Amino acid sequence: MAATVTTTSTVPRFLVVGMMAVGLVLVLALPLPSEMRARQSTSYVPVTDQRLRDPEPRNWLMYRRTYNGWGYSPLRQIRSQNVVDLRPAWVFSTGVYDEHH
Repeated sequence: MAATVTTTSTVPRFLVVGMMAVGLVLVLALPLPSEMRARQSTSYVPVTDQRLRDPEPRNWLMYRRTYNGWGYSPLRQIRSQNVVDLRPAWVFSTGVYDEHH
């Protein structure tokens, strides 16, 4: 004897339709691959060994900027006179506490 299973939805129909509509809008808002290619910057310069050895002053291509690890920028916009005016532009929490030094 086979058991009959009936299901009842606990989510109201209008909510399901609304979620489907939002999903459709999000999918339609995504750029097509051809649009993504068109948006790519043509001025991108690949990171090479030479650029890592001698980075342009405006670029920070690796941790501490150069292989010698000094971490100093050759740019002059930030000086000892105006460093007190700097404010954080963004913050990221890793969720790990008492581990970062």
